[in-house]
Amino acid sequence: MALEEPPVSANDVSWVKPGNGWLKCNVDCALFSADGSFGIGVCFCDSSGTLVQAHT
Repeated sequence: MALEEPPVSANDVSWVKPGNGWLKCNVDCALFSADGSFGIGVCFCDSSGTLVQAHT
């Protein structure tokens, strides 16, 4: 019998800012099987949570 983990709710997940002097990189992507295309987004935030750079 396999153990099942409970589903994660939106309240259980939150962004945690990096330490002073560090940047945090968040990445997301989407894959579209219909035409084989994809998209990628990247953002960098500093220790105050301020967006430093973003790229798609």
